[in-house]
Amino acid sequence: MIRCCFCIWISLNAERAT
Repeated sequence: MIRCCFCIWISLNAERAT
């Protein structure tokens, strides 16, 4: 479960960091 959250967090961070 934590891994899924991490994946989503990275995705959001990457999209926002653009």
